[in-house]
Amino acid sequence: MTPEQLATMTALAGIIESIGTWPVLSIVVLVVLGPWVVNAYTSYQHQRRFEAVVKMYEDNVILVSTTQELGKGYREQLIYTTQVVHDAKHIAENNLHCPMVRKSLKPRDLQS
Repeated sequence: MTPEQLATMTALAGIIESIGTWPVLSIVVLVVLGPWVVNAYTSYQHQRRFEAVVKMYEDNVILVSTTQELGKGYREQLIYTTQVVHDAKHIAENNLHCPMVRKSLKPRDLQS
């Protein structure tokens, strides 16, 4: 070793001796174990978010299936209502008992 390196090592040893070993050891442990702790924490947070997203999609599937069940009943009601309105329109257009309708028709329309 060169004299400069030996002087540096002696100076570092003197600094560590004056500070004590606990702060230096805690910094070493923080540098070594810090990334592992951060990685474990972020992994845990990611897992929680993923579970929340899965729950949201499951709730959406339930919502869509419930809406489809409700829509089936409304579809039948809509078809029935459309038929009734069509029949009522047909009856109103062909009402020969109404004087206004009879007046607008020509005699040949009544025979056909």
